[in-house]
Amino acid sequence: MEELYDFTVSLITCSPGSEVWANYGHTALRIQDRSSGTDVTFNYGLFSFDTPHFIWRFCTGQTDYCVGASETKYFLQEYERENRQVTEQVLDLPQQDKLMLWSSLVENCRPENRFYRYNFFYDNCATRVRMMVERSSSSAVRYDFDSPYSNLRDILNHYTADYAWTGFGISMLLGPEADSPASLRVQMFAPEIMQQAFAGATVDGRPLVSGTTVLVPAGERAPKAWIPSPQLTLWTVAVLVAAFTAYGVARKKRLWGIDLALSLVLGLMGSIIFFLTAFSSHPATSPNWLLIWINPLPLAYGILMCFGKWRESRAARWCSALYLLPLSVGLAGFALKFQYFHPALIPLLLTVALRCGYNAFSIVRKA
Repeated sequence: MEELYDFTVSLITCSPGSEVWANYGHTALRIQDRSSGTDVTFNYGLFSFDTPHFIWRFCTGQTDYCVGASETKYFLQEYERENRQVTEQVLDLPQQDKLMLWSSLVENCRPENRFYRYNFFYDNCATRVRMMVERSSSSAVRYDFDSPYSNLRDILNHYTADYAWTGFGISMLLGPEADSPASLRVQMFAPEIMQQAFAGATVDGRPLVSGTTVLVPAGERAPKAWIPSPQLTLWTVAVLVAAFTAYGVARKKRLWGIDLALSLVLGLMGSIIFFLTAFSSHPATSPNWLLIWINPLPLAYGILMCFGKWRESRAARWCSALYLLPLSVGLAGFALKFQYFHPALIPLLLTVALRCGYNAFSIVRKA
């Protein structure tokens, strides 16, 4: 593209979408040249599911994103189709800073420079845009915004409030780093927070943003199908397990199938948490104190439960009874707030503790 001399630079903020990767919104940079009619948007949020070993790389935190430029009208069409609001903030930058930003963006779009290692909190579509603006500015950008959030976990909970199961899964995968106080700069990984921070920012004592326009208004979205929340689901399971356990005590039946199901579910959950803690470079996944009681060990126990000789052995009941110890530590961690404890984990912990306690009782009863 030819060099631009009379252009406008804008921060573009897109409201959250329904897909998991779109729950937090999106950020881009728009550059318009009045003299040539050029109108392009630079987007640092491009990725492809067709990338070799995409799932593995995503799970281990080795996903590469890239920057690309497209005509703004085509960029906006996608958000119009999804009924997502797009807001433009025109940045009041000196001409030489705009030229520097344009040159840097064009350089970033070269094939050898366009890819970068994505990091959800610290290097994403929003933080890249902020970095490009700050580096191209001849004066420091100063932010004056009092965020309503104290840590990263609060932000995630806000944006997943309408997606209960997504929020539940994310809450288990993140450790205490997500609960630590987060500065405004760190919180600006979320596009809407960065939008608000830019609105109050100054450069050389003057406002960074000279005007704000809604390019695409928010449209009506199709109502979501109702699904039971994690809390409702797991409390229902807890009540059913308690009822069947009481029946087993009255009839002197162990009902080992309950232990098998709980062990497999808990073990699979623990295996995922352990994998991300030990092998993933995703931010805030290590350490994770939930591993004390949600770990891979129940998976081994569940597999052994498939064998009748082990299932009926005294050792099987002892293993189950001894699991009360990590459950107690997990409950203590919840009380002492070692890290965020999703409310839906309470019925799960109590359900597992009930079955472990029942197996301990059965040992005493047969002694």
